[in-house]
Amino acid sequence: MHTWVMPRQALDLFNDPPWPTELPADQPAVRTPRPWLVILLALVVVLVSSLWLSWFIGGEGSGLSPLSNLLDRGWNTGWSPGTQNWGLIILGLAAVVSVVGALAIRSPTVRATAVLLLSTTVLLVVTLLETSSDPSFAPGPYFHADRGAWVGSVAVVLAWVAAMRALRVATRSRLSSEWSRSS
Repeated sequence: MHTWVMPRQALDLFNDPPWPTELPADQPAVRTPRPWLVILLALVVVLVSSLWLSWFIGGEGSGLSPLSNLLDRGWNTGWSPGTQNWGLIILGLAAVVSVVGALAIRSPTVRATAVLLLSTTVLLVVTLLETSSDPSFAPGPYFHADRGAWVGSVAVVLAWVAAMRALRVATRSRLSSEWSRSS
């Protein structure tokens, strides 16, 4: 006894021509914001690494990092730029941006990238306030921004640009996918 197996073919009830599988020439390819999100996370790592560098340097050449407890002397205490607490705020916000960025890489929606842009904007403002602060002490040397402040500031500005680009790509890819569904 011989069993004959019929070859599998697509069932076409209406005798339609095959559908094209490639995108039309006038429709742009759908892009993902994931490369921008990876760049953003790398820049946040640079910012966090710069927190251990010297952000403030005085007349005698000794530098202070934003996480140094030497910043909390005299009148310069509490939750203001130029204090150790403010450095901890930067560290905490960098952790928030990292978590939101990792979640956005996993699911790069417009909402996730918008939340990421908002949190990166807050991190940008807080970091720039720290960079421009004056942690000078009354009977001590005048402090000004050092290499750590510049590295951290450039990293957070570039991270903000990457968040903007990720939101733009996510918005455009959503719009192009909605356009392709409607046509």
